[in-house]
Amino acid sequence: MSESVPEEPSWAQKVTAVIADLAGSESISWGGQGNWRSQHVIALKDLVLPSTEEAYDLEEGTTVYISKSSYPGKQYKLWDNKTVPSANVRVNLQPESSSPVEDQRPGASARSREYFYVGTIMTAYSYKPPSVTIKKGRTAYLPPGQEDEGLSDYVVQDKAGGSHEETVGAVSVRVCKAGDSVPDHGTEPIELMCYELFPYAALHAGLLSAKKFFELLATGKDGGSEHWAAFFGGSLTSKPRLENLKTQEFSRGSIIVLYNQIGAGIHTVVASGQTDPDGGGSLVYSLSHSPSSHPGLWPITTITATFADDPVTYAKVVAPAAPV
Repeated sequence: MSESVPEEPSWAQKVTAVIADLAGSESISWGGQGNWRSQHVIALKDLVLPSTEEAYDLEEGTTVYISKSSYPGKQYKLWDNKTVPSANVRVNLQPESSSPVEDQRPGASARSREYFYVGTIMTAYSYKPPSVTIKKGRTAYLPPGQEDEGLSDYVVQDKAGGSHEETVGAVSVRVCKAGDSVPDHGTEPIELMCYELFPYAALHAGLLSAKKFFELLATGKDGGSEHWAAFFGGSLTSKPRLENLKTQEFSRGSIIVLYNQIGAGIHTVVASGQTDPDGGGSLVYSLSHSPSSHPGLWPITTITATFADDPVTYAKVVAPAAPV
């Protein structure tokens, strides 16, 4: 009697097994930043980037205007966005009262309704914004306007639109175009959009070429969830309503796009093929702002509940296949 040969997992199931390994990874976060999305540089030596914030001094006896939302607290935020340790400030109190004195900030319109607590600096305070060091081999970001090749120096930032910036010589960095660096959470933390978790897992496992990954990245900037899902499987099919998602069964590896009431695809999840034992419906892999900013496995109804401000009304499903 011959033994049965185990069925070979499908391409989508292989990718989903990789996603299972990525669940809980703190090196992957939800978001749209990443050196591989745009032109950037790799530091060829340690780069020290000073802060673009201004240093300031608050002298003893200076009157300050404290945001009400920061009182009480260890740090007071002032009307001009400066901060000062509360231990350095005496909050002025009304006579025979524990209530802080309130007043308008300097230069405020007489009609302004925004009031601040008034205080006095009792111990002088100086703020010197710290610098950031980009270690050799790590990424720094290039503000727009530096696309010309052969520049003698570059303005680099700690992150896209970051608050630390410096001009460095061209010999200190290696300039990379979009696509020159392949995302790898094992090398440094990366950010992915919800619909990029599946293709990244395929890329990470060698089940999708970097060429295809970047081809899709370049063409899918405006399509989001629907674009990526269609790329892997053609037309999205079926439309289970929100009230049916708790009982709907989804095959392991299926890509599920969640839609809002106006028919826009607002989130992508991947079916694990498992069911929540507590009645929450299918367990799906998700990457979003909630319940965590890192990839994880949750009941599909838990995921839909996180979109209270833009309610999910139905879903569409695609059985993904390896792109040709």
